[in-house]
Amino acid sequence: MNRIKTIRIVCFCLCVAAALYFPLRKVIQYEMETPVYFDFKVTGYDPYDPARGRYIALTVHPETVKHPLSDRYGTMYAVLGRDEKGLAKIIDLQEEAKTQPCLKVELRPQYKSDCRVVYPFRRFYINEDLAPAADRIFNEALQQNKLCTLQVQVYSDGSSAVKDLLVEGVSLRHLASEDPASKSLR
Repeated sequence: MNRIKTIRIVCFCLCVAAALYFPLRKVIQYEMETPVYFDFKVTGYDPYDPARGRYIALTVHPETVKHPLSDRYGTMYAVLGRDEKGLAKIIDLQEEAKTQPCLKVELRPQYKSDCRVVYPFRRFYINEDLAPAADRIFNEALQQNKLCTLQVQVYSDGSSAVKDLLVEGVSLRHLASEDPASKSLR
């Protein structure tokens, strides 16, 4: 009886260790690695979705890119660089994440040699209380041709995380929280 209990405990511990291995490995990998920050020019609007809450649906630029591998579409890695204004631009497309920094994107055919780039980040979520003010500030900034950028952390394996949405270099969350209309709602 003791031997069976010992085997069960060892099997249980092995199962727990196996279940925790992948998430812990990913957390350690992302905590040890320093991401590269890129600012993508964005436009967008603020839809209301009762299931997902308030968010800003973004159109990330550049939307299209010349595709050197005209017969291959789907998931590829976009090698990123910066243009003269410091905004992110796609330098090259690769099938594997060989060089840093690169971003995993989806390519869809559009014209003869162009393709549409679908980025993994197309939404910016914001607090429900700040959302009406953020929507108004964002729309006014777009109408006044102010530079709106999405700050994104890009990791060496092609994954990414949205850091912040900036209007002329200032956080939209900060602008919305300082807005008098949003303070009166709280």
